[in-house]
Amino acid sequence: MLARMYWKKVVSRGEQYYQITKLENFKRREELPEKYTTNPPHMNAFADYFSDPSKCTLHITHMDKKTNKPTHIFIQTGSLLSEPVKENVVHWMKICGQRLASINKTLTVKNADWTGEGFDEI
Repeated sequence: MLARMYWKKVVSRGEQYYQITKLENFKRREELPEKYTTNPPHMNAFADYFSDPSKCTLHITHMDKKTNKPTHIFIQTGSLLSEPVKENVVHWMKICGQRLASINKTLTVKNADWTGEGFDEI
């Protein structure tokens, strides 16, 4: 199932925004391959237990082109995103998703024959 970010158009303080209404099917860090989470770009979901545990927060990490340092984006249900910020978020979501798909494909091939049972006796 594909991950999705749902939104609705709202006006806040006279400005146009996209309000995030739902984040769906984003994986938590512990559900993702270590190869994916150790190097940017990557994204993962987590529950923010310090504010509202029912809200999922999406964390995207990517390298800043100018400084070559990790940059972090955090969004959650209720976040207001301007048009350029939303476009940037979607851009990085697509890149992260493509990277994850590629890693998963490689791991599927690598682990295809890893089956069986056994025991060790001492």
